[in-house]
Amino acid sequence: LLLDATTGTMAETSVSGNSEEHRTTVIGAKAVEARNLSNTSQISDEIRSFLDGSDGNGASLGLRSEARTFFTILIFITTIPAPSWVDLHPGFLMRGMSYFPVVGSFLGLMYSIVFDFCCHSLGLPCDISGCMMIVFGLYITACFHEDGLADSADGVGGGW
Repeated sequence: LLLDATTGTMAETSVSGNSEEHRTTVIGAKAVEARNLSNTSQISDEIRSFLDGSDGNGASLGLRSEARTFFTILIFITTIPAPSWVDLHPGFLMRGMSYFPVVGSFLGLMYSIVFDFCCHSLGLPCDISGCMMIVFGLYITACFHEDGLADSADGVGGGW
Protein backbone atom coordinates (compact mmCIF):
# COMPACT_ATOMS: atom_id res chain seq x y z
CA LEU A 1 0.00 0.00 0.00
CA LEU A 2 1.24 3.44 -0.87
CA LEU A 3 -0.08 6.87 0.05
CA ASP A 4 -0.53 9.09 -2.99
CA ALA A 5 0.66 12.50 -1.79
CA THR A 6 -1.18 14.41 -4.53
CA THR A 7 -4.64 12.98 -3.87
CA GLY A 8 -4.26 11.82 -0.28
CA THR A 9 -5.60 8.33 -1.08
CA MET A 10 -4.20 4.91 -0.37
CA ALA A 11 -3.29 2.94 -3.48
CA GLU A 12 -2.33 -0.70 -3.79
CA THR A 13 0.50 -1.23 -6.25
CA SER A 14 1.50 -4.51 -7.81
CA VAL A 15 4.31 -5.02 -10.27
CA SER A 16 3.74 -7.51 -13.07
CA GLY A 17 6.46 -7.60 -15.68
CA ASN A 18 7.47 -4.06 -16.62
CA SER A 19 4.14 -2.35 -15.89
CA GLU A 20 2.70 -1.23 -12.58
CA GLU A 21 -0.99 -1.61 -11.79
CA HIS A 22 -2.60 0.96 -9.44
CA ARG A 23 -5.85 0.19 -7.69
CA THR A 24 -7.32 2.74 -5.28
CA THR A 25 -8.86 1.37 -2.07
CA VAL A 26 -10.74 4.36 -0.70
CA ILE A 27 -14.24 4.49 0.75
CA GLY A 28 -16.73 5.40 -1.91
CA ALA A 29 -18.35 8.82 -2.10
CA LYS A 30 -21.15 9.42 0.43
CA ALA A 31 -20.47 6.07 2.17
CA VAL A 32 -20.11 7.68 5.59
CA GLU A 33 -23.23 9.84 5.19
CA ALA A 34 -25.24 6.76 4.22
CA ARG A 35 -24.60 5.11 7.63
CA ASN A 36 -26.63 7.55 9.74
CA LEU A 37 -29.67 6.62 11.82
CA SER A 38 -32.17 8.04 9.34
CA ASN A 39 -31.30 5.19 6.99
CA THR A 40 -32.68 2.35 9.14
CA SER A 41 -32.69 -0.21 6.35
CA GLN A 42 -29.02 -1.00 7.08
CA ILE A 43 -29.56 -1.53 10.84
CA SER A 44 -29.94 -5.19 11.81
CA ASP A 45 -33.14 -6.37 13.49
CA GLU A 46 -31.23 -7.25 16.66
CA ILE A 47 -29.81 -3.74 17.06
CA ARG A 48 -33.13 -2.13 16.09
CA SER A 49 -34.97 -4.12 18.78
CA PHE A 50 -32.22 -3.27 21.27
CA LEU A 51 -32.60 0.44 20.53
CA ASP A 52 -36.39 0.10 20.86
CA GLY A 53 -36.06 -1.25 24.42
CA SER A 54 -35.57 -5.01 24.31
CA ASP A 55 -32.44 -7.09 24.62
CA GLY A 56 -32.50 -8.45 21.07
CA ASN A 57 -34.03 -11.74 22.20
CA GLY A 58 -37.53 -10.39 22.81
CA ALA A 59 -37.12 -9.70 26.54
CA SER A 60 -37.69 -6.16 27.78
CA LEU A 61 -34.86 -4.28 29.44
CA GLY A 62 -35.10 -4.29 33.23
CA LEU A 63 -33.12 -5.13 36.35
CA ARG A 64 -31.59 -8.27 34.84
CA SER A 65 -30.59 -6.23 31.82
CA GLU A 66 -28.90 -3.64 34.04
CA ALA A 67 -27.06 -6.41 35.89
CA ARG A 68 -25.97 -7.86 32.54
CA THR A 69 -24.74 -4.42 31.49
CA PHE A 70 -22.76 -3.99 34.72
CA PHE A 71 -21.19 -7.45 34.48
CA THR A 72 -20.39 -6.87 30.79
CA ILE A 73 -18.32 -3.83 31.73
CA LEU A 74 -16.77 -5.70 34.67
CA ILE A 75 -15.54 -8.56 32.47
CA PHE A 76 -14.45 -6.09 29.78
CA ILE A 77 -12.18 -4.16 32.18
CA THR A 78 -11.10 -6.86 34.64
CA THR A 79 -10.35 -10.56 34.92
CA ILE A 80 -13.01 -10.99 37.63
CA PRO A 81 -15.34 -13.84 36.65
CA ALA A 82 -18.98 -13.02 35.92
CA PRO A 83 -22.13 -15.15 35.80
CA SER A 84 -22.42 -17.52 32.87
CA TRP A 85 -25.37 -15.60 31.34
CA VAL A 86 -23.15 -12.56 30.69
CA ASP A 87 -21.25 -12.13 27.43
CA LEU A 88 -19.61 -9.24 25.59
CA HIS A 89 -22.65 -8.25 23.54
CA PRO A 90 -21.88 -4.98 21.69
CA GLY A 91 -25.24 -3.47 22.66
CA PHE A 92 -24.65 -4.03 26.36
CA LEU A 93 -21.10 -2.75 25.98
CA MET A 94 -22.46 0.49 24.48
CA ARG A 95 -25.11 0.81 27.19
CA GLY A 96 -22.46 0.19 29.84
CA MET A 97 -20.58 3.44 29.34
CA SER A 98 -22.24 4.79 32.47
CA TYR A 99 -20.88 1.83 34.47
CA PHE A 100 -17.22 2.56 33.75
CA PRO A 101 -16.94 4.99 36.73
CA VAL A 102 -18.76 2.48 38.95
CA VAL A 103 -16.38 -0.34 38.04
CA GLY A 104 -13.42 2.05 38.36
CA SER A 105 -14.55 3.02 41.87
CA PHE A 106 -14.94 -0.65 42.74
CA LEU A 107 -11.39 -1.30 41.54
CA GLY A 108 -10.09 1.68 43.52
CA LEU A 109 -11.76 0.29 46.64
CA MET A 110 -10.12 -3.09 46.03
CA TYR A 111 -6.72 -1.43 45.55
CA SER A 112 -7.07 0.51 48.79
CA ILE A 113 -8.04 -2.68 50.66
CA VAL A 114 -4.92 -4.42 49.35
CA PHE A 115 -2.77 -1.41 50.32
CA ASP A 116 -4.25 -1.19 53.82
CA PHE A 117 -3.94 -4.93 54.35
CA CYS A 118 -0.27 -4.93 53.33
CA CYS A 119 0.57 -1.76 55.26
CA HIS A 120 -1.39 -2.22 58.47
CA SER A 121 -2.07 -5.94 58.84
CA LEU A 122 1.20 -7.30 57.46
CA GLY A 123 3.27 -4.34 58.71
CA LEU A 124 5.03 -3.78 55.38
CA PRO A 125 6.50 -0.36 54.62
CA CYS A 126 4.30 1.97 52.56
CA ASP A 127 6.60 1.71 49.53
CA ILE A 128 6.36 -2.07 49.45
CA SER A 129 2.60 -1.90 50.10
CA GLY A 130 2.25 0.49 47.16
CA CYS A 131 4.19 -1.90 44.93
CA MET A 132 1.97 -4.78 46.04
CA MET A 133 -1.11 -2.68 45.26
CA ILE A 134 0.19 -1.88 41.77
CA VAL A 135 1.00 -5.54 41.08
CA PHE A 136 -2.52 -6.48 42.24
CA GLY A 137 -3.97 -3.83 39.92
CA LEU A 138 -1.94 -5.11 36.98
CA TYR A 139 -3.12 -8.64 37.70
CA ILE A 140 -6.81 -7.84 38.21
CA THR A 141 -7.10 -5.67 35.05
CA ALA A 142 -4.74 -7.79 32.91
CA CYS A 143 -2.70 -4.63 32.20
CA PHE A 144 -5.68 -3.01 30.43
CA HIS A 145 -4.54 0.59 31.01
CA GLU A 146 -0.89 -0.20 30.42
CA ASP A 147 -1.74 -1.78 27.08
CA GLY A 148 -3.69 1.35 26.12
CA LEU A 149 -0.75 3.52 27.16
CA ALA A 150 1.62 1.40 25.07
CA ASP A 151 -0.72 1.59 22.07
CA SER A 152 -0.90 5.38 22.44
CA ALA A 153 2.88 5.67 22.68
CA ASP A 154 3.21 3.46 19.62
CA GLY A 155 0.73 5.60 17.70
CA VAL A 156 2.45 8.85 18.65
CA GLY A 157 6.05 7.74 18.34
CA GLY A 158 5.75 4.89 15.86
CA GLY A 159 5.77 7.10 12.79
CA TRP A 160 8.84 9.13 13.69
